[in-house]
Amino acid sequence: MRRLVATALLAACAGLASGCAQTEQRESTTEPTERTAQPAEPAPTGEPGGSDGPVVPEGFRVFAGDGFRVALPCTPDLKTIPITLPSGTELEARSWGCASSEVAFAVSTTTFPRGLASDLDGVSVGIARQTGGTVVADEAVSYAGLPGRDVTVKVERGGQTAMSFSRALKRGRTLVQVQVVVVGDAAEPPSDYPKILGSLELT
Repeated sequence: MRRLVATALLAACAGLASGCAQTEQRESTTEPTERTAQPAEPAPTGEPGGSDGPVVPEGFRVFAGDGFRVALPCTPDLKTIPITLPSGTELEARSWGCASSEVAFAVSTTTFPRGLASDLDGVSVGIARQTGGTVVADEAVSYAGLPGRDVTVKVERGGQTAMSFSRALKRGRTLVQVQVVVVGDAAEPPSDYPKILGSLELT
């Protein structure tokens, strides 16, 4: 049950576009498509974002997505989530997610068309709205020269508390989000979260 709560919250947060499009986003009636992501070729140990490839913690495997490589402690499924804005603009959020024990992990990407404004200011608002949670922290960060936000949201659902820890990065017209959802009122993210962040390589 606790794992299902974490997975459900992860699915609710998967559409990063909902955060950055803020109030313009509306729920799509189209069911997400899903398939299992394939492991990338084995990567050597190196500095995050460096030419040697992503850092691979022990027990993790490297997976390749749209413009990134990342190491995860479980095998992710890819969900393609159609999003339609009130203006009629259609977006597509792609989320690679998986769950391990009482923790769910995901890396999501959303590419905005030219002429449609996007920024990081609405990420925390969007995550809170999608989950029905409360923003606990929202901090501007930089990663490999890219602007980003570290966001923590507390959620009460199904009689249980869960915490969502996210890092969102803006790379041109594409937003990349790394997220972990853990069941319980955790003050800090699980130990696997900084390992995942450290393994992230934008390609």
